[in-house]
This record gives sequence, C-alpha cells and structure tokens, in this order.
Amino acid sequence: MGPPAQVALAQVLLVGAPNVGKSTLFNLLTGSHQTTTNAPSTTVWPAEARWRIAAPDAGSPTWVRLVDLLGSFTLADIGLDQLTVAGARHDGSWRSQPVGSPKANEPSVGLSSRPDLAIVMVDAGAPAAGLYLLAQLALCQVPVIAAVTKTDLVQGRVVVEPDRVAGALGVPTVVVNPRRGWGATQLAEAACRVLAADPAKSYPEGLPRSAGQDGATSAVLEDNSQALFDWVARVIRRSGLDAPPATIPSDRIDRWLLKGWVGVPVFLGVLWGVFELTTVLIRPVQSWLEDLLAGPVTRWLSGGLDAVGLGGSWFESLLLNGLLAAVSVVVGILPLIAVVFLAVALLEDSGYMTRVALLADRLMRGLGLDGRAVLPLVLCLGCNVPALTATRALPNVRQRLLVACLVPYASCTARLVIFLFMARIFFPSHAGTVVFGLYLASVALIVLVGWLLRHTAFRELDREPLILILPPYQWPRLWPLLRSVGSRCRDFIWQAGRVILLFSVIVWLLLCVPVRGGHAFGPSTPAQDSLLGAVAHGVAPALGPAGLNDWHATAALVAGVGAKEVAVATMATTFSMDPADLQASPLDTSAQVRQAFDQSSGGHGGAAALAFMIFSLGYLPCIATMAEQWRLLGARLAWLSWGLGLVVAWTLAVAAFQIGRLW
Repeated sequence: MGPPAQVALAQVLLVGAPNVGKSTLFNLLTGSHQTTTNAPSTTVWPAEARWRIAAPDAGSPTWVRLVDLLGSFTLADIGLDQLTVAGARHDGSWRSQPVGSPKANEPSVGLSSRPDLAIVMVDAGAPAAGLYLLAQLALCQVPVIAAVTKTDLVQGRVVVEPDRVAGALGVPTVVVNPRRGWGATQLAEAACRVLAADPAKSYPEGLPRSAGQDGATSAVLEDNSQALFDWVARVIRRSGLDAPPATIPSDRIDRWLLKGWVGVPVFLGVLWGVFELTTVLIRPVQSWLEDLLAGPVTRWLSGGLDAVGLGGSWFESLLLNGLLAAVSVVVGILPLIAVVFLAVALLEDSGYMTRVALLADRLMRGLGLDGRAVLPLVLCLGCNVPALTATRALPNVRQRLLVACLVPYASCTARLVIFLFMARIFFPSHAGTVVFGLYLASVALIVLVGWLLRHTAFRELDREPLILILPPYQWPRLWPLLRSVGSRCRDFIWQAGRVILLFSVIVWLLLCVPVRGGHAFGPSTPAQDSLLGAVAHGVAPALGPAGLNDWHATAALVAGVGAKEVAVATMATTFSMDPADLQASPLDTSAQVRQAFDQSSGGHGGAAALAFMIFSLGYLPCIATMAEQWRLLGARLAWLSWGLGLVVAWTLAVAAFQIGRLW
C-alpha cells in the first residue's frame, strides 16, 4: 500500500549510459514491468514509480518517487540541460522532456521540485561514461550514489571493491546486479542515508565545485569539461577499475557476424525460420481454434438462440457474422503474434538486435539515415504504433520524421495474418517462403520510398556518424521473456481486439444497409446490394489492372484501413452473407476466395493473390497508425505519406500481376 497522496515524496533519478541496465534495476526496485532489452536507446519515455526504501534505524517504510530517465552520456541528451546549478532560479515546475521530442506537448515525466537524489549506474567494464554523468549531476548540486553494475562480466580482470570505489569517489557506492536481483536492499539503505544527510556531504571527492554559479547546466559543463575528464581518469585509476579490456566471447562472435557477407544471410535465415515456424507449427493450433469456434461454439450459440426464440433473427446474424467473426480473428491471430513477439524478444534480450542495426547502417546511409533507424523498423514485426513511438530515440528531428514516414511500409503482425491467409490458399506448399519474400519486398519498399522522400521532401537531411555500444551477448532470461511476451499479447487483445470487434460490427452494419434492390435493413440484404458492397464495387475497377476487380477483395481492403486483421474476417463475412454469386455452394472460405480471385483475374488467381498481398503491404496503414503519424508528422506530411503509399502500392500490385500472369 502506497503513501497518502498528499505526502510530498522525495524524487530520485535513475541515470546511466545506454544499455547499462537502468530499466532492469527500475523494475527490481519498484516491482514494475517496464520493457527491458539488451540494446541501447530502447527506453524512449522516462518512467516513474514509487519505491519503498527502509531506513536502517527506523521500523516504518519510506517511499520515494523513482524516475527512470533515458540512457545517455550527457545531461543535455536526457532533458536536464535546463537544470540550474545553484537552483536559485528553479520555480518548482521543472519537467523532464523526452529525448529529442519534436513537439513541446509530448508526454513527459514531471518533477514537482529539484531532484533530491540521483542514482548513477556505472558499468564496471566501461566506467568512464557513468562517472562522467555522475560528475555532471554533482556539479549541478544534486546528491549522488554510484551503483556499480556488470561486475560479473569483468571477473578475472578486475576485482570491484565497493569501499575502494567509494573512497575514490567520495560518495556512497553499491554493487548491483539487476538481472540476478542483487544489491536492492543495500541501495535502499544508501538512499535513506543520503536523503537524511546534508547534501553537501555526498559531493564527490576532488571534483571542482561550482557553488554560486547560476547558469544552465550546458554552460557550466562547458566551462568545466576538461576538469571533469581529468577527474574521471583519476577516479578510474584510484578505484581499481582501470583493468585492460579483454577479449570476450561476444568479440569473437562479432568478428564473423558483423561481416556483411556472413551477418546479412544469418539475419535473413533467422527471419525465414520465424515464418516457417508460423506456417508449420502454428497452423495446427490455429486450425484447431478455428474449427472449435466454427463448429461446437457456433452450434451452441445457435441452439441457445433457437431456445429463446431468436433463431434466424438479426441478432443471430450480428452475433455469429459480426461478433463471433471478430473473436475468431483475435483467437486465430493470438498464437501467431505470440510466436512473433517471442522471436522479437529473443533477438532483443540476446543483444543481437544491435548487431542488426550495425549491419543495416550502410543501407540506411543511402537514405540519409544510419543503422539506428532500423531498430524502430524491426519493432514493426509486432506493431507499427510502438515502432513510431520508438523513433523518438533517434537523435535528429528530420531523421525521426523520415523514419515515421517509412514505418507503415514495414510489415506488421496484422499484415502477416493476411499474408498467411492468402499464401496458404494459393501457395500451400511454399507458404513460409512466400511470406518471407513479402518481408523482403517490405525492405525493398522501405528503400524505394525512402529514396524518393530523400530526394524530395528531405533533401536537406544530413548524414550523421553512427555511434553504438555493442552489448555483450547474453542468454535471455526465461521469466522476464515470458512476461514480456505475455504483456504484449495482453496489449494486443485489449487494444487491437477492441478495434477488430468495433470494425467487425461496423462491417456487419454496412452489409445490412441496402442501397439498391428495394431490400429492407437487415442481414437478409444481399451483400453485393449493401452499402459496403456498393463502395467495394465502386473501388474494384481501379484495381482491375492488378487482377482484383472483385468486390469481395476490395471490401476487405476498405475494411482493412480500420484494422488490417479485419480484412480476412471481412472477406469471410461477405462470402458467408452472400454466396449466391458463386457457382458452387456451400463452399468453405478458402475455396470461395480461390474461385473469386480466379474469376476476377481471368484464371490467374495466384498472380492476383500476390498483387493483393503487395497492395496490402503498401497502401494506407491502419487507423491507429495513421492517427499516430498525424500527431508526429503534422497534417501536410501525413497526407503526403498516405498518398505516396497508395500510388506506390497500386503501381507495384499492377506490375506484380501483369508479370505474374505471364508465368
């Protein structure tokens, strides 16, 4: 149970260089479940939670507000550049702004007063970055504690003695290992002592004092930069943290894996393996769930409605063709996204994701970007919306805008549902390879659109050097890994599930609204005479050159703007509510789709299916992604991005069909 809301809590900052383990320590201390990965710049928003610390001489617990700031090497990069040295100008309303935020109204973590304490994480194998941050904060009159981490990685080269390090620093020092849960109690005790003591007593030994100065942090640090570097060097020597670097297994692996002719095929092989896994192992689970919902569950619901006199009513149609169709989509997707989220989490937690960024650097430089831009794009394997959020970790505003324009072209899990649905119908023996090829097409599309934007709207974009810290490879931790996958799956069910449910009902309503033929409102309206059918019929001729002059396909694409997962359910619903235009009935959905595509393409159903998948890859993103793009890009650039996507998607879909039908 937390403290009363009216009690003013001491505010403690958690600060450190990228990939030093801040978020893992934050979770350990507060019991939170912030996403943690073994890659730099993956924390894109400051996070805060209450931390209970137990004073050594008091029986009652004490609470503080712990704020996990963004990983960085300098205070200016984490939004602290306006922190005054003496605090004379501080008005009690300072706020930590997200790193590189392009807009002033972005969410932020507020500090109601100056920080009472900063816990600075120091990597035992590379202490200079952490000590430099510690010196900067101390220079700004913020009491500090050093939390030395990653000591297990320097065993055999250096012995970390907390007392010796504390003596060299002149501030409390605690050895922590957040991954294994070590040091939390000692850190809490140290925080209690510092918060109860005179702040002047926790000033680092030998660090130049700047008392009386009343300038911003950036100005003070500029005046004292050489003194800070000299102080850091002296502390490293005196603390015994100056052991020569040693070659670790990660270095030996990287000697080969970071060579392009080795690393790129390895990464492509990993992706291909994930897609094969989704088609070979997950398909039986999906089939069982689909059969369960289409069989026993549907019969049970129909029987129940018949028993209460609602059989054959509009309510039965809404329940079975609207709501149950949405539930079927969510339940069918869940095993698929669980595998994808697990694969992404394994890549992140093992440290491999940062290597992907380094391998992609040369390709990204042709677009005026660098390898860091590939990290948000890889996150698109899950969803485009968090990938757009991750663009805030990029240091340059123009880079962030360009990557935000490119994110919708990176295939997400929702599009993967469409790809697998179509590939299993038209290319059953090679479904995994077809999906893998579409992901390669996604990469090509990102490069193509990026090149177009680079030479039009982003001509002035300057290239910047890539500086990355390569974390050591590590075995993923089972429970945090499963917790991360479970959290992402829950988010999908709650967020995407609601959207799918809403748009499935909307699709059902549109199919019940007659626009021709003199029908009454209701499920008895033939689908092709409904409002959705009329819109789809109107759009279909525009996709005729791509072999998609079929209203079932265009209805799915129109509904897919709401949520891509709805496209498959919409196609099934249009067939189930209006099978009269098909030559054979009843048919299962797969046979109906195959027959409709063969008819619309003149017997080239496979080529039309490929064009449908390519168009789904490039045209308008889902509503949630469009809303986030609008917020990040502004109206003008957002409309430019969407219009360009439609043109490019139509052009490539037509080319794919016209070439494919020749084979």
